[in-house]
Amino acid sequence: MMRQRIKTKRTSYTLAFCALCLVALSFLYAPSCHAEGKSDRFTKKMPDVPYFNEEAFKEKTKVYKKRPYGDDSLAYKINIPDDWEQGAEKGTSNAQISDKLFLDLNIYYGPPRMGGRSRVEIQAVNMDYDFTAEQWYLKYILESGYTLEGFVVDNDRKIESLMVIMEDDISYYVRTVAQINGKKMILARYLLPVPYWQEEAPMQASVMRSFTLINDIHEQIGKYKKFQFLDVAELQYPETWDVVAGKMASVERMNAKFVNISKTGDDVSGHAPSKNDAISSLAEGHVDVNLIMAASASSLIREIQNYKKKLESTGILVGKKLDIEPDFHYHKNVSFFISEVYEGTDSSRDYTSYELWFTVMVAGNYFYFMTLLTPSETENFVAWAKNVRGYRKIVESLLPTTGAYLERQ
Repeated sequence: MMRQRIKTKRTSYTLAFCALCLVALSFLYAPSCHAEGKSDRFTKKMPDVPYFNEEAFKEKTKVYKKRPYGDDSLAYKINIPDDWEQGAEKGTSNAQISDKLFLDLNIYYGPPRMGGRSRVEIQAVNMDYDFTAEQWYLKYILESGYTLEGFVVDNDRKIESLMVIMEDDISYYVRTVAQINGKKMILARYLLPVPYWQEEAPMQASVMRSFTLINDIHEQIGKYKKFQFLDVAELQYPETWDVVAGKMASVERMNAKFVNISKTGDDVSGHAPSKNDAISSLAEGHVDVNLIMAASASSLIREIQNYKKKLESTGILVGKKLDIEPDFHYHKNVSFFISEVYEGTDSSRDYTSYELWFTVMVAGNYFYFMTLLTPSETENFVAWAKNVRGYRKIVESLLPTTGAYLERQ
């Protein structure tokens, strides 16, 4: 009977919370607009190039299976035209791979000709942050100044692209497959001189389609620290971020701020922002986490309203709801959740554009209110990507612990 009463009480909390969220979010809600996200800015359909049928392709190519430097995460298989030649074979000893410079794994050369020689390059570099393949590759493209002719996301770990580059006065169509394996990014690139595009494009597309990593290795990229809200909940956040937490004197309300501090240029100072700072000139992104006991549910609306006022006092104006649906994976003990994204504008800084990511969850006898304030993707792509990935980790790692289920007096 006691269990039934507790269950009924928690169910009523959840139902009340759902209704409360609809009311609480209504102050922010504005008609949705389509976000200028990655798909709008970068995703372009790959050109319609016919592939060789499987039998004809096998007849014209030779299969290479390689395990460069004796590293399982670098092992691959690819079909190369049978009249091409392989470059110098890589040794079997372990190689030092950096997160700045690409390590050549292998190279294959087409026949010499007047308009330029085709080649396939396979390279690797360490991942320096927990990006998706899409985020990492777009960062690489933006920093290199390349222009994409085609861009397709296969999944979080693999993308395909086509671009035109100039090298030694020769223009190439470069078709690339970029794939995360372990903690490395593996790049396979087929460079095709522009004059031979029409005749060789089917071979280029087919060769790139044949590129396969032999061992599918999943490893956590980046290091994380654990943060605990007394005995109520714990979560993980990127170790490169700073945490600012007030003294948790009461289990009724707890708060912590996780800040992505710029580590480059003049911003290197080594100090964390004050917990009272809504925006710090050193910060590239802020995540606020608030835990509120369900018994004081009415404070959730005040919390949202106070947060909005705090933002507005610094010049951040909350705008339209964006057409972004975060695909977070919440802990199984979270009984209710909602995540939405809004426009933000900094009126004090020439109307710099921001995004406000907003998540509310309920688990046990607590509400969890989380927000991310980040420069928008168009304003600062790298900071945006780091912030979104960090926020995802914080949200997805939130684990309600024993104290979240205690009936406190």
